[in-house]
Amino acid sequence: MNNSKNLDLRGEITMIARHSSFHRLLLATAAGVATAIAAPAAAQVQQQQPPQEDQSVTDVDESEIVITAQKREEKILDIPQSVTVVSGDTLERQAANTFEEYLNEIPGLSLEQGEPGVGRLVLRGVNTGGVSSTVAVYVDETPFGSSSGQVNGAILAGDFDTFDIARIEVLRGPQGTLYGASSLGGVLKFVTNPPQLGQFGGRVRAGLESVNRGGVGYNVNAVVNVPLGATAAFRGSGFYRKNPGWIDGTGSDFNLLGIPAIGGKDINDSKVWGGRGSLLFKPSEPLSIRLTAIAQQIKSDASNLVDARQGSYKPIDGKYRQTRISREPNKLEYRLYNGQVDYDLGFASLMSSTSFGKNNQSFVSDLTLPFGNFVNFLFGPLNPNVPGFPFPQLTTDPIGLFQDQKTNLRKFTQEVRLTSPSSDRFEWMLGGYYTREKGKIDQFIPGINLTTGQQFNDPILGVLGEALLTSRYTELAGFANGTLHITDRFDISAGARLSDIRQRTVQSSGGVLAGGGSPPEVGKSKESVFTYSLSPRFEISDTTALYARVAKGYRPGGPNILPPTAGNSVPRSYDADTLVSYEVGLKTDIGRRVSLDLAAYH
Repeated sequence: MNNSKNLDLRGEITMIARHSSFHRLLLATAAGVATAIAAPAAAQVQQQQPPQEDQSVTDVDESEIVITAQKREEKILDIPQSVTVVSGDTLERQAANTFEEYLNEIPGLSLEQGEPGVGRLVLRGVNTGGVSSTVAVYVDETPFGSSSGQVNGAILAGDFDTFDIARIEVLRGPQGTLYGASSLGGVLKFVTNPPQLGQFGGRVRAGLESVNRGGVGYNVNAVVNVPLGATAAFRGSGFYRKNPGWIDGTGSDFNLLGIPAIGGKDINDSKVWGGRGSLLFKPSEPLSIRLTAIAQQIKSDASNLVDARQGSYKPIDGKYRQTRISREPNKLEYRLYNGQVDYDLGFASLMSSTSFGKNNQSFVSDLTLPFGNFVNFLFGPLNPNVPGFPFPQLTTDPIGLFQDQKTNLRKFTQEVRLTSPSSDRFEWMLGGYYTREKGKIDQFIPGINLTTGQQFNDPILGVLGEALLTSRYTELAGFANGTLHITDRFDISAGARLSDIRQRTVQSSGGVLAGGGSPPEVGKSKESVFTYSLSPRFEISDTTALYARVAKGYRPGGPNILPPTAGNSVPRSYDADTLVSYEVGLKTDIGRRVSLDLAAYH
């Protein structure tokens, strides 16, 4: 790994386009929130209007949208940076449950995704490769995924279901001051609906969807809000979704000894289910305590990749098909637990957020196509079996192989902030942040007898390759932010953050595909990173503002993961990536239903 420097000059115009590649029918029933009187069921196509008693922003009068992008409640017009907000009712109307279904609402955000739940988010083109993320993902006050480059954080971005969320906030550009590690490109934040005190209600939603020349899917969602006396309330939601497939298995003979590939229609369908429970306790006006738990599971049987012709990259015969010898199931599990305490001290508000997250992934990748001929030439029926050939023929049956990988992450995070009240003179924020994560990637590549379908027990074929990487990441940071209102129309915001990061890895490997393997090797790294931001803003009128912003972000370095053949001259660690962005922008409202957000950045 190495560091790179990139220069990028681009512009953005926020535009909204609403369309869908699916045909959907949504069925909904709702109970009145305050009165608990049942409302009639309604059948709609691409149209859903649930009760909006919660914190979802609306699509009307953008200047009054209040969000928490800068970790305090502010109108979107007052934020001196490029921000996009997708409201909960917009997501409902479009039945947008996943990244790929609401990306068209967010300028500058792109997604690389081969199967459900396995995707890389990229903002403003900031993508330097590797498996360390450049876009930080948050659920309320909880950071999701790995901050390091050791646990595939970049490609496991956290594709949370959007049912019963208030909004999605997307902050473009480096966000290292307030959000810390791995926010070079920006931040994507899910803001959930909290429990409502003194209100009883709920709703149920069901839907059908179909894909052209593909399968049929369906979904069921439900949410309930229950008051628990005058000072507490519980809100719970759950969902189940079957996503239709559209890729077929070829079922044709594999080019190695005529072994047939997997057949079947719509083999890339997937199932997603989960739920969220939140308990709010407000014993007095200045104090509130909220406990939240989130669980989600994504399960698919095949990737979304299709066989394409070299050069043109068009599907072979114009059909969405793939050739695989082994099935490629993939399963992801999200678990997030958060306890948030807010206390109004008068001169400032104190916030404490304690979070623990578990992310697990297990998947199988067919390696017979890329490596089957090679392995069969070394040890199988393609072995020349002549004197002097250095590898023995271990079997006359055709050899297949696949990769079985498990990725596990455990992450604890504690953040404490002290925030001044809103003021027309000076606003400030002081905070401390601590996170500790443990990660593991376990890879195993066995040989499989394609005649019997059983794994080989031979010491060579039974373990063609294996690798184990365990890692620990610890970060301690302090940050500060302030806004000085020089006049009623002009203010300057500034922030700084200092982070101390320490990492440790242990890696080992074995098997013929790993060059014989290597004994456990320990890697270590430590570094300190300073980031900053400066943002002047001028209000031309009550509905129009100009701003400029310079900001620095970072992505942590860490120990290098090296092959067994790496010499002593290869660096054992690498430094953090850093990025400085210069931005100017204009925000304005044109009537009540149209707003314009322009940004140019370098």
